[in-house]
Amino acid sequence: AAADEERRVLVARHNSELASSLSAQAAELRSAMVAELAHQAADLEKKRAQEVRERVDEERQGRLARLDHLALKLKHLERIALNAGERLDRSDRIHALATAHRACIAKLDAESRATFAKELNVLLDLSEDFPLVQTVAGSLHPSIATRGVPTLDDLRSRFDGVAASVRAAQLMPESGGGALAYAASVVLSSLLFRKKGLVPGDDVEAILARTEARLEKSDLEGAARELNQLKGWPKVLARDWMVLARQRLEAKQAMEVGADHTFVGLHVEFR
Repeated sequence: AAADEERRVLVARHNSELASSLSAQAAELRSAMVAELAHQAADLEKKRAQEVRERVDEERQGRLARLDHLALKLKHLERIALNAGERLDRSDRIHALATAHRACIAKLDAESRATFAKELNVLLDLSEDFPLVQTVAGSLHPSIATRGVPTLDDLRSRFDGVAASVRAAQLMPESGGGALAYAASVVLSSLLFRKKGLVPGDDVEAILARTEARLEKSDLEGAARELNQLKGWPKVLARDWMVLARQRLEAKQAMEVGADHTFVGLHVEFR
């Protein structure tokens, strides 16, 4: 009986020690599992945070890329708008310049002699960015614009008197010869046949005839070229008329060249 009791005590003690050992091992296992789970949770949290950051960065980069693209498009649109504005401004200035040319030409083509100094000043102010127009218009002597130039009708009327003086002196020697030579020339020239039309020849009558014919056709440049062939005293007597004719030709040519250049510029703007 004593042996049985001792065995029961030993068994109970062994069971108690085994239970304690198992309990301790279970506690250690739970502690290890908790620690492992905590570690895994921390790793998962880090990975999740990294993924979130990467997504945010990707979205940010995407937004930045879109913003950069939009910025480029905006700059392109601004450039287009600026170019359109500059082109419109230049077009307006060309239109104004063309109008100024028409105003000057209208004065030159007026029925009576008219000053065009005001119109020319406006033209010069508007042509700052058009060197050719500025050069051509600026080449005119200020007095031409201030006093105006004779009309074609004025020059036709003046030519009648010039032609009479030239005919009267056509037989004078180039050295002059005084009053007696002039009187003889007047008498003898009145006996000469007066030519008409575009006749050939380099004599005074032929030159006057061609000049008159070209004036009748409004060909002032051709008339001036014909009259410039005179020599000696006839050329001297025709000098004042030639000066007036050249003034009109120079002014008209300057305005027409400038107007043509402006028209070409306007055509290029709208091409």
